[in-house]
Amino acid sequence: METTTTPSLTWPETTFGDALLAAGLLVLGIVTRLPFRSQVLYHWDSVNFALATEHFDIATGQPQPPGYLLYVLLGRLVNQGTGDPQVSFVSLSVVFTGLSIAAMFILGTAMFDRQTGLAAALLLWSSPLFWFYGEVALPHTLDAFFVILAAFLFYQVKQGRYEYLTPAALVLGIAGGFRPQTLLFLLPLSAYAVWPIGPRKLILPLALLTITCLSWVVPLLALSGGLVKYQEITAAFSASFQYFDATRLLLQGDATALGRNASKLLRYTVYAMGPALLPLVFPLVSARRSSALWTPKIAFLLIWSLPAVIFYLFVHMGQQGLIFVFLPVLLLMSARCLTGLGSFVPHGDRLAQTLALMIGLTGALTFILSPEYPFGQDLKVLSWKTIENHDRQYRNLFSAIRGGFSPADTVILAADWRTAGYYLPEFECLHVPPPRSSELGSALLPESENRFSLAQEDGNLGSHERVNVVLFDNTFNGNGDQSWIQTETTTNGTGLRYFKLSREEVIMWGADWLEVKKVAPQ
Repeated sequence: METTTTPSLTWPETTFGDALLAAGLLVLGIVTRLPFRSQVLYHWDSVNFALATEHFDIATGQPQPPGYLLYVLLGRLVNQGTGDPQVSFVSLSVVFTGLSIAAMFILGTAMFDRQTGLAAALLLWSSPLFWFYGEVALPHTLDAFFVILAAFLFYQVKQGRYEYLTPAALVLGIAGGFRPQTLLFLLPLSAYAVWPIGPRKLILPLALLTITCLSWVVPLLALSGGLVKYQEITAAFSASFQYFDATRLLLQGDATALGRNASKLLRYTVYAMGPALLPLVFPLVSARRSSALWTPKIAFLLIWSLPAVIFYLFVHMGQQGLIFVFLPVLLLMSARCLTGLGSFVPHGDRLAQTLALMIGLTGALTFILSPEYPFGQDLKVLSWKTIENHDRQYRNLFSAIRGGFSPADTVILAADWRTAGYYLPEFECLHVPPPRSSELGSALLPESENRFSLAQEDGNLGSHERVNVVLFDNTFNGNGDQSWIQTETTTNGTGLRYFKLSREEVIMWGADWLEVKKVAPQ
C-alpha cells in the first residue's frame, strides 16, 4: 500500500528571498566567469564540436561518439547569433555555470537547509576545476547542471512528492541527449527514487522518458547512417581506446590501469574540491553528530555517485570535467559538515560562515593565480594561466605560420591536426597518430600511411620541386639528430621548426619518430 505520509525532511516553502538568492547566484556565476573566457578552442573535442555545428558526422569525429546531439544543436542555435563556434560553446559553458550554482543552492536547501544550500553553491562556484570548465568550449558545466537538477527532482520523488516524477523523467531524457553517459549513470538513482511507487503511476513518466530519448536518438541514428552504421562507428571508436594504457581495465586485465585510473580520479577530485575537502573531517569530532548528519541520506548520495566512480575506476577516466557527475555529492557533504559545526562547536554558526567564505575565496584564487605547472612539467593544473598560455601559444602559432609561409608551397605536420586543420584550413595538414601512452582523449585515430612525397602528390603542391614542412607541435622534439630541421623566430617571438622537402625525398613518421629519406629511383 502506498503511503503519503509527509517526510520529516521536506523542501522548505519557497520564498521571494529564496528565488532572489538563487537568481543572485546565477548572476554571480556568469559575471565572475566573463573575464576569463578562453579565446581559442581548448581541446580536441572542442574542435570536434565546432566542426559539428557546420556538418554533423560522428564517422569523422564531428563530434566524437556517442554524438552529444542536443549539445551540438544548442551550440548551433547560439552560433546563429555569434557566428563563432568558439564563442557559442564558451557562452553555453558560462551560462550553465551560473545555472549549476543556482541549482546547487536549490538542491542543498531541499536536502538540508538554506544555509547548507548556500554553502554548497559557494563551494561549487569556487571549485577551481569547475571554474576552468566554465571558461572553455566543452559540455561539462551543462552536464553538471542536468545532474544536479535531476538529483533534486528525484530527491523530491524519494520524499514522496510524486508530482516531481514527470519533470524528473523529462530532465533525465534531456540529460541523455546532451551526454548519453550521464543518463546511464543516473539510472540507478532514478530506480531507487521510484522503487516504492506503484506501476500505474510510472506509466506516464516512463512514456515521457522514452519519447524524450527517442527525440534525440532517432535523429542521431539517422544522421549516422542508421543503427548498424552507428554501432560500427561506436565500436571502432571504443576499440581506439585500446591504444591508451589507462583504459579498458576489465577487457585488458591490466592491473596497472586501475592504479592509473585511481590516481587520475583522486588528483582530479582533490583539485576540484580544493580547500572544500577540509570540512569533511569535521564530523569525526563528534560520532553522534556525524550519524545524525548522514544516516537519512547516505543511500541517496551513494547511489548517485557510485556508478560513475566505478566506471571511471575500472573502465576509463578521461577528461577531468567528467567528475562533475559526482562532484556535487562531495560538495554537498562538505557544505553540510560546515553548517553542522553549530551543534558541537561554540559559536559554530559564525565559524561556519567565516570558513565558507575563506574556502570560497581560496578556491577562486587557486583558479585565478595558480601557474600551469606549479610542480614541474609532470603535473599540469587547469587554471586561468593554463587558458591564457594556451590562447597565447596558439594565436602566435597561427599568426607565425600565416605570416611566414604560403599555403601554395607548405604542408603542416601535426599531432594536434584537428586544431591545425580548423584554424589553418588553407594549408594541407599531415596527421601524426597518437602514441600508445597519449592522453589525447576521445580523438579518433586518423587513417594514414604516415608517409608523404611530392612525387606522389596531386594538385598544386605536387607541381613544386621543393616545399616547406612545418612542425606544428613539439611531437618530434629530441628525435635523434635534427640538424636538418631549421628554426625561424618570427616577429611575435614564436619559434617555428620546419624543413625543406624536395621531389627526391619522402617523409616517413610515426607517433614519436620522423625520418626523411631519398626516394628510390624508378
